[in-house]
Amino acid sequence: MDYVAREARNAALGKAGEKLVRDKEIHRLRDAGRKDLAPRVRWVSQEDGDGLGYDIQSFEEDGNAIFLEVKTTRQGITTGFFLSSNELQASVEFGEAFWLHRVFNFGRNPQYYVLSGPLSESCLLEVSNYRAWPSGSSLDS
Repeated sequence: MDYVAREARNAALGKAGEKLVRDKEIHRLRDAGRKDLAPRVRWVSQEDGDGLGYDIQSFEEDGNAIFLEVKTTRQGITTGFFLSSNELQASVEFGEAFWLHRVFNFGRNPQYYVLSGPLSESCLLEVSNYRAWPSGSSLDS
C-alpha cells in the first residue's frame, strides 16, 4: 500500500469537506441577513494551521462566535471518524459553541449532520492511538 498517496488523498478529501462547510457557513449567514458576518468566517486550519481543535471559526446569527470541526468521508452516514485530543478538548472548552460537521457521501451526494457541544456526550469514544517516546532505559541497550 502506498501510504504517502493515501495520506495525500485523505488530506485532499478533508480540505474539500472543510471548503464545502466554510462556503455553506458564508451562505447561511448571508441568507440570515448577516452580510456583515459572512466575510469574517475564517478557515483557521488553512490560515493558522491545523492544531487548534477546530477548522473554521464562524458566527451564530446573533454574532456569537462558533467553532466548527469538519470530518469528511466518501462513505455513508454511520462511518466512524478519528478525533484528535485537541478536537475533543475544543468540544469541551467551547461547549455548545463547538459544532462538528460530519460530511458523508462526499463525491456522490454530499450531505452532513451537526453535533454540538462536548463530543463525549454525543459520540461513543474509543481510544485507538497512543503517542510514544523512547524511554532512557530502552536507549541504553
